[in-house]
Order: sequence, then C-alpha cells, then structure tokens
Amino acid sequence: MLQFALGLLLANLLEWIVHKYFLHNLGKKRASLFSFHWGVHHREARKNGFLDHRVSTREVVGVLFLCLLFSPI
Repeated sequence: MLQFALGLLLANLLEWIVHKYFLHNLGKKRASLFSFHWGVHHREARKNGFLDHRVSTREVVGVLFLCLLFSPI
C-alpha cells in the first residue's frame, strides 16, 4: 500500500513538473517542441469550457516515455 501511495505521489509530482516547466515555460516559444501545448491544447480548452477531449500523439508518446523511464522505480 505504501508503494502505491508513493508511486501516485511521484507520478503527480512528475506531471506537475513536466506541465509547468516543459509545456508552459518552453511551450511559449514558437520554435519549441512543446509549443503545441499553447497553440492547440489551450485554444481547445478555452473553446470547450476548459475541457480538451483530444489526445495528441505527442502526449501519448511523452507519457509512454516517462512510464518507461520510471519503470525501474
């Protein structure tokens, strides 16, 4: 049970760090790999009452990469 709780805490912390520093800070730069976050995700969320029902390929690949990266833990 403790491992599950720690895994959940680590996953939430990692998501917050990636969202804040990569998707928001680096995503503001048009030439950035993460610029889709502002150009696509935020526009869709504003149009649909802050919901974005689409899942981009970049998001799926990113989540799978992070899962693979942290699987030894």
